[in-house]
Amino acid sequence: MAVETIVEWLQRSLLAGEGGVMLPGEGKPREIGWKEVAARACRAADALARLGVGAGDRVAIAAGNSLEWIEADFAIQMLGGVVVPLHISLAASQLAWQLQHSGSRLLVAEAGLVNKLPELPADLNIVSFDTLAGGNEAAGRERWAVTRRNVSPQTLASIVYTSGTSGEPRGVMLTQGNLAANAAATLDAFGRQDDDLRLNMLPFSHAFGRMSDLYVSLVANTRLALARSRESLIADARQVQPTLLVVVPLLLARLKQAAIAQFGADDSSAIQKLLGGRLRGFICGGAALADEVHEYFAGQGTPVYEGYGLTEAAPVVSASSAQASSPRGAAGRLLPGTEGKTAADGELLIRGPQVMAGYWQDEPATSAAIQHGWLHTGDLGTVDAEGFLTLHGRKKEFIALASGKKIWPAAIEAFFAGDPLIEQIMLVGEGEAALGAFVVLKDRAAAELNSADNRQRVLKCLAERLSERAAHEQVRRVWLLPEPWTTEREELTPKLTLRRAVILGRYADCVRQMFAT
Repeated sequence: MAVETIVEWLQRSLLAGEGGVMLPGEGKPREIGWKEVAARACRAADALARLGVGAGDRVAIAAGNSLEWIEADFAIQMLGGVVVPLHISLAASQLAWQLQHSGSRLLVAEAGLVNKLPELPADLNIVSFDTLAGGNEAAGRERWAVTRRNVSPQTLASIVYTSGTSGEPRGVMLTQGNLAANAAATLDAFGRQDDDLRLNMLPFSHAFGRMSDLYVSLVANTRLALARSRESLIADARQVQPTLLVVVPLLLARLKQAAIAQFGADDSSAIQKLLGGRLRGFICGGAALADEVHEYFAGQGTPVYEGYGLTEAAPVVSASSAQASSPRGAAGRLLPGTEGKTAADGELLIRGPQVMAGYWQDEPATSAAIQHGWLHTGDLGTVDAEGFLTLHGRKKEFIALASGKKIWPAAIEAFFAGDPLIEQIMLVGEGEAALGAFVVLKDRAAAELNSADNRQRVLKCLAERLSERAAHEQVRRVWLLPEPWTTEREELTPKLTLRRAVILGRYADCVRQMFAT
């Protein structure tokens, strides 16, 4: 019989007694088996219950990845609660809004973070990870047993906030069944080896890292190492010798750069030397991967297995593997149990057990996104006879950075309506490490329009206007244009909205120059 909930998978892994969490550090890395992780989570569950947390209650976690983050996630689910993971890179006002909107009754936060959140709801209870360690394990196990009897695949397990395709944050409701089915299907599609060891770098607050690293390792009963930081990733890899890394394209580009810098461009084993010597490949998603990056890692004997997903699908929709390598240009094969089809307007629709229950407190958006059981992804795509998925663009315009972060440009550009310095602005940066912007100044009389001084002046203005936005929504590159966009040149619609494709095509060389340094 299939295991249908995460709380059941945790029980199964506890009984199996294999795998667990590995923590790199000075000397020998520390290893904590899934059995011990479950025991620690039971203590945390009892501590949360004593604070009044019960079935259906929303509990937020605001912290970087850690063993304690994992324990808190499992503990909340052991009580039948709803995990609300918060992206700590967001601005304080954005975090406060998500806490308010989700109705979270309790926030588990890492030390020092609360001081950065001055706008928290007055009735919010805030605790540290240390507080959760003080519960009674036996009492927690009893509470977990009650939850296992009462939980079902339809039980709400998590609310994950995403910017969506409208620019407004939405809380994606993922059930126990969504998460359990997606973890099992992802593992089925990719395969398992007894010595699998993933080294985690992507944040658990995002669905991709949480699913592809944490939940898949749990379901597979394999080991998961937690990198201490972005800066320590290479040192941690050399210590723990991972077999798999789940990444976004930006991280791959940085690893390529580091390998070439240390071992030269012609060393065909540079990546293995850089990352511990046991690597079988990378699992990549979040944005399109450049051909030259794909070819470099293939030549290193550490292939990149691309996939596709979105938070509303828990998040994995398709995956590649050594057994089912995708044709170049495809984003993997649909997971077992997942169906895909193309709507009349070219939009990719998917159906399967991983499709969300809906958006929290947003029935109109839910009705628009899920129609007759099919999730409207917002992406243009086709599925061939063998189930391989190819993407052709986006039905609605948003920018996917190399990190996998997505930005709705119109929401950012709206900040500059009526700005005394800027007449027109258009964000760019698809597949890049950070956002850039084309800017038309109201005063274009400068003798050298794109001088360093001029660009710095504009970047300062952009930073001031966007000071309350998240880090990935900040503009880091700018290119100043000598004349405004017009309807006559078909750069603007009759409603004076941007024709982005026309502008990007016309100024393609400027985009390359903007991101050249």
